[in-house]
Amino acid sequence: MGIAMGVPLFQVKDICIKEKVTLLSGNITLYRDISSRVMQVLAQEVGECEIYSIDEAFFTLPDDVTEADVHSIRNRVMKQVGIPVSIGVAKTKTLAKQASSIGKKGDGVCMLTQKDWEERAKEVRCGEIWGLGRQTTTKLGEQGIRMVSDYMSLDRGLVSRLYGVSGERIYDELHGVSVVRIDRNSEASRKSIASTRSFAKTTKSLTDLESAVAGHVTHCAEN
Repeated sequence: MGIAMGVPLFQVKDICIKEKVTLLSGNITLYRDISSRVMQVLAQEVGECEIYSIDEAFFTLPDDVTEADVHSIRNRVMKQVGIPVSIGVAKTKTLAKQASSIGKKGDGVCMLTQKDWEERAKEVRCGEIWGLGRQTTTKLGEQGIRMVSDYMSLDRGLVSRLYGVSGERIYDELHGVSVVRIDRNSEASRKSIASTRSFAKTTKSLTDLESAVAGHVTHCAEN
């Protein structure tokens, strides 16, 4: 329906009414608890990992890891927490995220080789790549570069001149050169913490507002 992830309800309210979309309120407290349990199981299985967000983490696997090994990790999470997860395995973080997306559409696991990726890149739009933001994607589109394979076929020096260090790093990652490392101290180096849950409906009650602010502050303090 063209509804992007994280978009405020008021912006798509007409679409929801027209399409008779069912709206449910999220249980953020439960979501955080489940996230913590998933991350604990992952840590037990793979050792250190970088918790990137409430539902995403990066970790390093040995070179000789097999698809059966990865399924075993996924099954352990399912058994202990009861939550299905997708695991993408690739040479770089950027490609691992793509592999995870592919895994979601299959049996939950995708081991993405560089050769396989170079074929898939012909069907992936630049806007789907982690790190290629809207401005960069628009700029690429203006030059006729819409698919990831087009971006990968550019001269590296040109990418550096046009899109800077960030574009160059993504370019390298897409070619299987790992430049975005696993951050073992991601929690310690975090520069900001946000608690951004919104109200389910408009409120003018000072008591409700005070309670919400107190809840947000408490959550931030705990983290």
